[in-house]
Amino acid sequence: MKAALTATIGILLLTLSLAANISGSFYSGYSFELYNESVVLEMKGDHYYKGMFTENYSVELPVGEYNISAYSSNGNMVSQEEKVILNNQTHWDVILLYSDSSEVMDTGINDTIDVPTASAKTQDNNNTIQIILIGSLILVITAIILMVISQRIEKKYDEEQDYELLKDKELTNDEKAFLEAIKRNEGIIEQKEMRKALGWSDAKTSLISKSMETQGFVKLVRKGRENIVKITEKGKEIIAPKSQQE
Repeated sequence: MKAALTATIGILLLTLSLAANISGSFYSGYSFELYNESVVLEMKGDHYYKGMFTENYSVELPVGEYNISAYSSNGNMVSQEEKVILNNQTHWDVILLYSDSSEVMDTGINDTIDVPTASAKTQDNNNTIQIILIGSLILVITAIILMVISQRIEKKYDEEQDYELLKDKELTNDEKAFLEAIKRNEGIIEQKEMRKALGWSDAKTSLISKSMETQGFVKLVRKGRENIVKITEKGKEIIAPKSQQE
């Protein structure tokens, strides 16, 4: 048992040294809601990846620099191509906009990492990486499954407790101003526009934004180097008149 555990740990450490994970969600650039249709994701750079996902994605690739882009399977929605550096765990949301092109995009999917090879040895190394990744993912998924049931039970209990606390929650003046600014902008606002509207510094706006997301009052969607701030149902409830909360 001890030897098996040691071997498992060794495989996981080796995997971490060879590969990185990038994950995120697909959003419509017009409503900033999750895009719930099929999306083709492409990663071009040190290696190449192409795969199809819905709403969210998670990809394992060797560490390196890539250009990430995506488009809907029907070709109507596309994202801008952006540069991202993969190093360990990377979160990157993709925003889709309507395509100006009438051209039908190729949606052929190849769910493997295609590494340009200069020799048979390079190809063998790539195959070894894939085998290690698959084996390690199986081990990780098994561990996650064992944790999911208990986490769901705890989450349900926490949500019930949060709802009770929400009734008595008193917002600070800054928090009230923050949520009211979003509400006045129909529930969605860019973080830089928030700074201008409230006359706050970058640091204060960022701090309040993260605090409000942690409390579940807003959702932050990454757009390049800036955040889009969207009010949640919980955020709407907390700033609603007391008569509506009862």
